[in-house]
Amino acid sequence: MTKPAARCGRTALSASLPRAACSQAEAQWHPGPGLPPRGRSRRAPGFTLIEVLIALVIAATALTLGFGAVSGSARRLNRVEEAALTQWAIDNVVNDITLRAASIEPGRHQFVETMLGRALTLTADVARDEKLPVIRLDVSVADSTAPSQLLDRVQMTLLYAQGESLAPPTPGRDE
Repeated sequence: MTKPAARCGRTALSASLPRAACSQAEAQWHPGPGLPPRGRSRRAPGFTLIEVLIALVIAATALTLGFGAVSGSARRLNRVEEAALTQWAIDNVVNDITLRAASIEPGRHQFVETMLGRALTLTADVARDEKLPVIRLDVSVADSTAPSQLLDRVQMTLLYAQGESLAPPTPGRDE
């Protein structure tokens, strides 16, 4: 059997077929009830399994890269916050020692500072010069939950007069 052309009457059989014969030829060519005629897509609407899997792989890759960037930013933020808190705690201890410069005893002094819900243990080693009105400080900071882990350390010299400090501390970082 030959396939009818797009318009009835123009088939490979003959252009002289009557109209009834043409529609009969089209009816024979149709694959059957419930099935689409040949030449039309038999594909149902929707996505194939491979398309869905490719979309999932792309989404998983994007989420993995996004998660890596967010976790890296969170780690950097934690380091910056820790550095700011330790410096703030050191400033508090140095200011306290500066206010008591004339009367503070040499030796090791312990301080606990709680900032933003985080407890920090500060150790200040105080040494006096016998000839000059100078105090040498070595302040170290550790987290109270892990006291053996040193977070920061600052060494400085304070010049003071009888009963008060003359100059602000000049920090010298020991890294």
